[in-house]
Amino acid sequence: GRSDAEIAEMTCVRRPATARFAPATSPPVAPGKPFTFDLQVTNNDAPTCRPSSFIAFSGSFDPALTVQPSFGFLDGVPSGATRSIPITVTPAEDVEAGPRNFAFFVQSNDRFEQVGPVVATIDVAAQTGCRVSAPRELLIRSTSVVDDPVRAHPDGGVWSWKHVAES
Repeated sequence: GRSDAEIAEMTCVRRPATARFAPATSPPVAPGKPFTFDLQVTNNDAPTCRPSSFIAFSGSFDPALTVQPSFGFLDGVPSGATRSIPITVTPAEDVEAGPRNFAFFVQSNDRFEQVGPVVATIDVAAQTGCRVSAPRELLIRSTSVVDDPVRAHPDGGVWSWKHVAES
């Protein structure tokens, strides 16, 4: 005959996991300063099921955000339990103020079911003090204008020091 555990296993009803970030939105975070979110994954299987394992991986490719780790594992999560992976997000030093979203996907290692994208928002605070915002204030981003031998000729091109001094 079958054991009680084997019979209970046959009554297992698998359900998709759920995932969320806590908090869903950060308080204002200064550029260059890290903030840690908890990626919370809940195993929604029936109580008679064996524990499940999950992998979480980043689905964001925003060069203004550093997300660490970009993937993580949760092994042996019992039915009905929630486990967390701390995800630290750091906005770049020169990022513009305002909300920036990032996302993760969660996949069951047992059934390859995917949850997501699970999205959170980091609220980048405005920087204080005197600073140059390259995206807003530096419109000429190529030196080809001043590297042009006709315009930058040392004997009097428009971009030469001689021309600037005589103006």
